[in-house]
Amino acid sequence: MSLLREAVKLESYRGDSLSALPPAYRFSDPLSVQKAVEQGKELAILERNRLDISSAPL
Repeated sequence: MSLLREAVKLESYRGDSLSALPPAYRFSDPLSVQKAVEQGKELAILERNRLDISSAPL
């Protein structure tokens, strides 16, 4: 929690505003490795869309 507070402070020092905290994504517990991989890929797509970044390596 203190790390999040520090991130908010840094953004405010830079003049950025924290519009919202990162979303809490809800996934069911994966019952297989394949399902876990699928959920990870889905989460990556959701985060890239939220951050408005392409699928290129960072």
